[in-house]
Amino acid sequence: MSMAAKQLAARKYGQNKFAGMSVLEKVRFTMDVAMTAANEGDANRLRQALAVLKAGVNFEGSPVTALGFMRLYVHCERALEEREDFAEVARVISTLRRAWNIAEFKQENSPAPTDGES
Repeated sequence: MSMAAKQLAARKYGQNKFAGMSVLEKVRFTMDVAMTAANEGDANRLRQALAVLKAGVNFEGSPVTALGFMRLYVHCERALEEREDFAEVARVISTLRRAWNIAEFKQENSPAPTDGES
């Protein structure tokens, strides 16, 4: 198998794997890609990851929270475009990633409501 065919197969595998992920897994994965790109100084890949994160912001469930995420993603884009401040982007994305982990942990470990609770 040629190198081009291997790369195409790997890309297709990644696309299929991404398509099968939950929304939470997609956000976590995209944040990981953004972190890696920021740490490696890869502006193009970082821009793409930020665009995916921004496109995924859902204003219907909790508009205030969604607006906060959007502002942070825009801040990251500006830090990248105006100053090429990869460290700032990595700091913000890392903080968001930790917050996602905490929220996910709390959601998984919260007790189910009983009949008398709502």
